[in-house]
Amino acid sequence: GGESYVSAVCSGSASTSCTVSSLANDVTYYFTVEAVNGSGASAPSAEASVVLDGSTELSPLGEELYGVSCVDATHCTAVGHNGTTGKSAVVSETSGTWGSMTDLPTAAGLSFGGVLHGVSCVDATDCTAVGQDGNNLPSIATESSGTWGSLTELTLASGGTAYLDAIHCFDASDCIAVGYDTVASNNHAVS
Repeated sequence: GGESYVSAVCSGSASTSCTVSSLANDVTYYFTVEAVNGSGASAPSAEASVVLDGSTELSPLGEELYGVSCVDATHCTAVGHNGTTGKSAVVSETSGTWGSMTDLPTAAGLSFGGVLHGVSCVDATDCTAVGQDGNNLPSIATESSGTWGSLTELTLASGGTAYLDAIHCFDASDCIAVGYDTVASNNHAVS
């Protein structure tokens, strides 16, 4: 009683994860999964829940999370910004236990590490995250075998500022991201 429901639609022939953005601390979120193909929809999976409850010290210190991707009920990765250090940051759940927020390395020449908005994980140790770096340019960071690299800046033809909001990966080398170019005033998809 009293719960509200939101659908997150993730597509792809082999989609095994889905990103749900803009989650808040101190709220219990419940998830079920349905698979859809040409024959119709499957029955919903068993319900799994997650709470960003402040145990990872996200709210009190100015940290913010904007996106999460779960490969199963006990392995999730959330991304955002560490307001204390000014860097893009990640926090992961392993076997049902959330770890501490970890800052990503800041790319050379940046004093501000940016903000990650979306993440997609193909398994528990391989994820790709997108956002905006300290130069206000779209950026991407990857986790490979459990190790995150620094943000990589993407160059815009317009020469303006932009950001990437969301990403979905079909596998570790095939992803699509969407965002906004502030000079061209256009939404874009990047693959």
